[in-house]
Amino acid sequence: MPQALQAAVFSKSMVVAPQDIRLEPVSSQGAPIAALCHELQAAMRAAGPR
Repeated sequence: MPQALQAAVFSKSMVVAPQDIRLEPVSSQGAPIAALCHELQAAMRAAGPR
């Protein structure tokens, strides 16, 4: 995973609501990044506010 994307994911994942995540896919890695966003959103919904 690109360092910048990794930093963005880990720095924001604890404070940003899943529906607010809007990472634009990089042309050569569009599918992996889209899949990562989908997995991250699903994980955050599962671990969301109790």
